[in-house]
Amino acid sequence: MWRMLCTAFLMCMCVTWACSQNVSSTRSSSSVLSPPDTMSLTVPSGTTLQVALDKEVKVKRVGQPIRGLLVEPVYAFDQEVVVQRVVLASLILGLSASSLAQEQRIARKDVPAAVLAAFTEAYPKAVIKGCSKETDKGQTVYEIESVEGKTRRNIIYSADGKLILAEETLDVSEMPPGVKAALDKKFPGAKILRAEKVTKGTVVGYEFQIEHNGKTTEVVFDSMGNELKM
Repeated sequence: MWRMLCTAFLMCMCVTWACSQNVSSTRSSSSVLSPPDTMSLTVPSGTTLQVALDKEVKVKRVGQPIRGLLVEPVYAFDQEVVVQRVVLASLILGLSASSLAQEQRIARKDVPAAVLAAFTEAYPKAVIKGCSKETDKGQTVYEIESVEGKTRRNIIYSADGKLILAEETLDVSEMPPGVKAALDKKFPGAKILRAEKVTKGTVVGYEFQIEHNGKTTEVVFDSMGNELKM
């Protein structure tokens, strides 16, 4: 999907998470690490959390899940219970009028012929599930959401049918050998949560959301296994 880089202030009606801390205590002449303390914390309604999104995200609806890094720590009882830069998972609970105005769902008949022609030529067997348009930097762009078998795609075109961005789900068994080798080397034993093939202009990348050593992160490689920023 078309994604917009932003720093979000999430107004959370009720966001609950657990935070673990390692507490060391001194006993006799040795320092012993106690088991992690777990604290359940509910943020009061109206609390503003400043969160920097870890990737470009296209906000489409209330209830949409979103992830990001906490910019400032959260304190409770004079203790830092949620540290700065921790990864948070939350939901979009409200959208401003300006946010809603950025994208408009449209019927297939309202999509420019050049856009439909480019999509049909590239993906002749795909079934269109939805269309939308929005303005980005003064340019109107069109997004087509589609399904072809188990593959889901979100393709963005300019009005004249030029490809801007393509995202499609990727079966991990189909990733290029160089990508698999790079992923295994950098994150050995990682669990793949999401895999996508992303084309931006002429650049093709393989984007993964993974869980490694108890942390969730995202990484993008080119077909040779070199890390990319997209």
